[in-house]
Amino acid sequence: MTLFKNIRALTKIQLLVSILFTTMFLVTATFLYIEQRESIFNDVQLKMDRELNELSGIINVYIKRDKDILNLALGVAENRINEYSNLEETEGTEIPIKAVDPYTNLPIELKIKDWQIDGSSILDNYLLVDEINKLTKVDVSIYQKSDKGYVNVSTSLLNLSEERMIGDIVLNSSQITRTIEQGNQYSGRVFQRNAWYLASYRPIYIDGKIKGMYYLGIKERIGRALQDIFAARKYFITGYPFLITQQGTLLIHPSKQGEDLSSTKLYKDLLTYGSESNVMTYKWPENGDGKWFYLHFKYHPETQSYVCITYPKDEIYRDLSYDTLYMGIGFLVFFILVQVTFYFTHHSLRTKLRSLRLALNILSKGQKPAELKIEGEKEFVELSDRVNQISLRFKDLADFANGLANDNFTQKYPKTFINDEFGEALIRINDKLNEAMYNEHIRVKEEKLRSWESEGLTKFVNILQRNRDNLDELCYEIILNLVQYLNANLGALFFINSDNVNDIYFEQMATFAFDQKRLVEKKIYPEQGLIGRIYNEKQTIYLTEIPEGYINISSGLGESAPKNLLIVPLLINKEVYGAVEIASFNVIKGYQIEFIEKIGENIASTINNVLVNNKTRELLKQSRAQSELLSMQEEEMRRNIVELKNIQKESDAGLYAKREVYRSVEQILLLVEIDQTGVILSVNDQVPAFFAVEKANLIGKHFSDYSYFVPVDEYKSLITNWEILKKGIKVQQEIKVKSGIGKMTNVLVTMLPEMDKEQLVKIIIMGIEIDSN
Repeated sequence: MTLFKNIRALTKIQLLVSILFTTMFLVTATFLYIEQRESIFNDVQLKMDRELNELSGIINVYIKRDKDILNLALGVAENRINEYSNLEETEGTEIPIKAVDPYTNLPIELKIKDWQIDGSSILDNYLLVDEINKLTKVDVSIYQKSDKGYVNVSTSLLNLSEERMIGDIVLNSSQITRTIEQGNQYSGRVFQRNAWYLASYRPIYIDGKIKGMYYLGIKERIGRALQDIFAARKYFITGYPFLITQQGTLLIHPSKQGEDLSSTKLYKDLLTYGSESNVMTYKWPENGDGKWFYLHFKYHPETQSYVCITYPKDEIYRDLSYDTLYMGIGFLVFFILVQVTFYFTHHSLRTKLRSLRLALNILSKGQKPAELKIEGEKEFVELSDRVNQISLRFKDLADFANGLANDNFTQKYPKTFINDEFGEALIRINDKLNEAMYNEHIRVKEEKLRSWESEGLTKFVNILQRNRDNLDELCYEIILNLVQYLNANLGALFFINSDNVNDIYFEQMATFAFDQKRLVEKKIYPEQGLIGRIYNEKQTIYLTEIPEGYINISSGLGESAPKNLLIVPLLINKEVYGAVEIASFNVIKGYQIEFIEKIGENIASTINNVLVNNKTRELLKQSRAQSELLSMQEEEMRRNIVELKNIQKESDAGLYAKREVYRSVEQILLLVEIDQTGVILSVNDQVPAFFAVEKANLIGKHFSDYSYFVPVDEYKSLITNWEILKKGIKVQQEIKVKSGIGKMTNVLVTMLPEMDKEQLVKIIIMGIEIDSN
């Protein structure tokens, strides 16, 4: 009041005019705000009505398309059914059929007369319905009239178990039945198989009477077809359209499609409007933390659902809020101008105002002014105090910012920073810098892990490329370096031994503990212990509590059990080939486990290749030895044949004294003599004994009669060699032959053609047993 009294009369008038103008400005702004708010709401209402009509029109287009498809299908179905003009109903015998009450799901026992088409019963005959279904791509059913309604006797419909829906019944109380009984077509929506179908039913006449009906239906595609169209519509910032059925199910919704809202207040309020188009407000979620929304809706009778558009209430007045803010800022500017006017209209206040202005100018440049000491009017004293407070706050801000510049991210911020825009901004910067330092720490740590892993991969690639000729040394190198690289205490390498398919087990290939090589031989079968568990589960096992007595590590200072155990399967194409077992007093980190899993396949592949190579070398040795044995046996056979021929010559010359030599050779050979057609002429005693067949049953028989003693592939090979024998060329091969006791035996067979003037006369077959499987 003191300040006001000291103002001159002109200043009073200026002040009163300013107050009057400000009041008029506020009243006008309030009026404009209310009017603009109402105008925005009306414009939005018109826009939403247009959008609802457009969405309803789109739905109608899809429904019309489905109706057109169904009408075309009805025409096709009617033509196909009319083509079967010989459809007749047999008299006399009635056929029992089981139906299901659609309301109670209880079975119903019915009897119907047999319908015949071309002499075949229509019951469980799907030829006609499948033909119509194939032509029209709609569901087809034929219903036969019974005393309780129309029962489905032939259908293309499948239930949820993918079975034909035979026995489906339309009761006499149904509107469908009443319409068909009047000789009319029924069209509408039906609910079946957990979905709505657009369906039509038409009567079937036999001898001029309605004896049944046929059904065509197409599944409504509104939800599937319109999902993308609805999803593309956006209103304001977060508004969207959706479709909800009259029963409360969300047919189309961007995030809650298929949910049931029948128990919500939103759904109950929506039903109170009936089929009217309107707008209402609702709160969602419906608890105390919900947000208020507008809901524009229109009832769509053909789908028995509501087409809705929703959006938050505050979004439509967002621009109006900005306008109000701008008006407030304008008013604030006007008020400051008034104050400036007061300053210039009062000479005695200029000095004080100049001091304040100078201090404010210094503050605006980011500098700290000298402390103001103004006495007199209370208002100026308060202003000077405020400037001093701002100056001190600037100092706090500068000190804090300098701390950040010197990498001091742990400094405490003054209480004056609370609710201060600049102070809170500096706090956020401090937090961001702290976060950046933490992220850099994580990055460096991850870089070290990548480097550790890369060095390890390189190290083990080099190890796996060495010692490929020495499996024991290779396995020891692997487990030694694994234990050392992981800073563990003990390791063992196991590999599957499947030499005997009836005795598969894990074989301990190498062991290392406390910088020493351990020579341990151990077999572990797939059903034994943790290693055996790896074989079945094919998953890494990591234990931080090892079963008592499972493993101990001893040294000169005593014996102790490790705390951590890791077992990693060695996989190739998801098949277990071995396992690595690592025990350590230290915790085995996740990245170390991942590292072993990564190199596991390389280890398994390398060891497997070494084992395969070793087996290959061993097989080559055996092959060479067998080849040498076969050569020796062939030479022995050749000598025996020469001796046989000599014996024959001596026999012809009357040299019977050498028959004993012939008999001794004959005892080790299977001798068969056949003519050029394949008929057996003679065999020695070894042949019937070998095949467990009477000699009389062999002589005069074709050799193909006994082809079952030889596998198919081997028999085909003998037939192929027949053409070679016709040319007078000797044939020798090793074949598998099944003896009379069922045992497969490898036999070296030599076939010698006997020619007469370049014509094949007969063949002498000599066989000697090599070994048995």
